[in-house]
Amino acid sequence: MLRQVSKETTAAGVWSKLEGLYMTKSLVNRLYLKQSLYSFKMHEDRSIGEQLDLFNKLILDLENIDVTIDDED
Repeated sequence: MLRQVSKETTAAGVWSKLEGLYMTKSLVNRLYLKQSLYSFKMHEDRSIGEQLDLFNKLILDLENIDVTIDDED
């Protein structure tokens, strides 16, 4: 994977390659991210800021692969 990214010569090319590798819209990725959201729990050893960052990252990752999160969820 690193070889694929290292061959890119522009920032846009690297970004596009990384998106292709890690933000795939596959069913497996959707299910993994949804499961991560549904099982998200606070940990006492992390600050509130860290917890919010992790939660926001999950939400953004889901939005990036076009998953809509219903109010029920």
